[in-house]
Amino acid sequence: MSEQRSASVPDPLAGGHLMQILLDLVDLGPRRAGTSTERQAAEYILRRFREIGLQHAHLEEFSIRRWEAQSWELTAETVSGQHFPIPCQPAWYSPITSPEGVRAGLCYAGDGTPADFTRCPVDGGIAVIESKVILNFQPAYKLFQADQVAAQHGAQALIVLLDAADNLTPAFTEREEQGLLPIPVMLVGRDDALLLRHLLLQGDELQAFLKLEAYLEEHATTQDVVGILPGSGDDFLIVGSHYDSTHSGAVDNAGSNAGLLALAEHFARQPFDQRSKTMIFAAHPGHEISVGARHFVATRQEILPRVAAYVSLDGFGSTGWLFEHDGGAAETGTDEKRGITISGNPLIFRIVAGAVRRYHLLPAAYVPAEVTIFNPDLEGRFYAAGVPVLMIIGKPVWYHTPHDTPDKCTPDQLERSARAHAEILEALLEISTQRLREADRSLSLADPGPLITPLPDVEHPALLFNVVPKPVPAGVPAIFHIVDFRDPAHLVVHLEWDFGDGERALGPLVPHAYSVPGRYTVTVEATNDAGRTSTASRAVWVV
Repeated sequence: MSEQRSASVPDPLAGGHLMQILLDLVDLGPRRAGTSTERQAAEYILRRFREIGLQHAHLEEFSIRRWEAQSWELTAETVSGQHFPIPCQPAWYSPITSPEGVRAGLCYAGDGTPADFTRCPVDGGIAVIESKVILNFQPAYKLFQADQVAAQHGAQALIVLLDAADNLTPAFTEREEQGLLPIPVMLVGRDDALLLRHLLLQGDELQAFLKLEAYLEEHATTQDVVGILPGSGDDFLIVGSHYDSTHSGAVDNAGSNAGLLALAEHFARQPFDQRSKTMIFAAHPGHEISVGARHFVATRQEILPRVAAYVSLDGFGSTGWLFEHDGGAAETGTDEKRGITISGNPLIFRIVAGAVRRYHLLPAAYVPAEVTIFNPDLEGRFYAAGVPVLMIIGKPVWYHTPHDTPDKCTPDQLERSARAHAEILEALLEISTQRLREADRSLSLADPGPLITPLPDVEHPALLFNVVPKPVPAGVPAIFHIVDFRDPAHLVVHLEWDFGDGERALGPLVPHAYSVPGRYTVTVEATNDAGRTSTASRAVWVV
């Protein structure tokens, strides 16, 4: 790990400086909540906070429930006696099996929707389902709560065939760290899933053997890392990131931790009287198990009414990647597409839109917090408490995999993101807390007009979308989602769906249920902040 040399860095927002911090954190290895490496990351950030000159820099410890898989196996077995060991990963917080494991017949349950399980006689067996990875971070099986539905139908375990790049099995954030999943869940990569599909299609009786041993610590310790830059007023501006990771996590989330430290040093170098608000810099643990800012928010109820905004740093910078149908991924030649979550605040939107365009953090789309909170345990906790929130996030197809390595982002990408955030924070310091809070949640979701400045000779956005499952079962919410979008110089500010049955919805990822079977034409319209619109349409069968 490199020497600590904050005081000698001429410009803390320089890309090389940010990249070195990223490398320092990646060198620690996986930083899972409650582990020694997560603690090392916390102590590294704390040490840097103190060197930077933040006041009252300290750790705030609290208890979590820590789960760690120790050994596992999955074998497909045919009636003819053939055995096929299947590479896999257990989903976090899966319950352990008995010492004898689970051996049962396999039942294919499609995409894992309630309708699929109704058709699948899975009682006493092991369910097998397909799962798309939506927007690079949200697996469909979790949206359908397939583990719970499978358990309700009597399944002993669930095997999820993931559609992720390079045969990877991303470990996804769990819904709740305090409880175990109802049944063991094993995740299988795209290429290994081909074997299971082949065996299932043979029509012969097929069973599987599944075994999982895991360690469960009821009272493990984790910690927030907190540092303060006093301001001349009585109000607060909070900047936060999460520092845990499933693997070595360069993009998720060492890059944003580098941004947190660089921004703290940038503002620490400014005179006290330039800060009208006290700035709190916080590195949160356990985001990957839905802990995040839980303890931080719970212990600061008295100051929340005086917080001007919570700025969440996540997915700070990454090269863009496009998932190919053959299972690989290719670079797009641009940054990874970003989602911009803002709590319906026109003041914050104008500040952010200008900074995003100036530093070319594109392609990017505005996603109102009312439509989607990407991190319910981070900015979501502040949003629920009435605090204005902002996050600019971009995650590539390597999210939560061993391929989330430092080569997935460049010093230039980190620097542009850091300078954009510095500009945003400086503007938020200048606006009174009262004005920011009065403006919050005032934007109408149905009317993008206030976000648009009409300009001539601007290109139209381009977009592509998909639906899961296909065909769509009547009466079951299907997931409609943007696959990709492009806009070279402007933000997409409005995404509106027409489902062809008289119903409409807003946002990049929306559920919709059809009541009547048939063939429908679904259209999504994208509008950018220069007033240009584009549409994409496709036919959807409902059965």
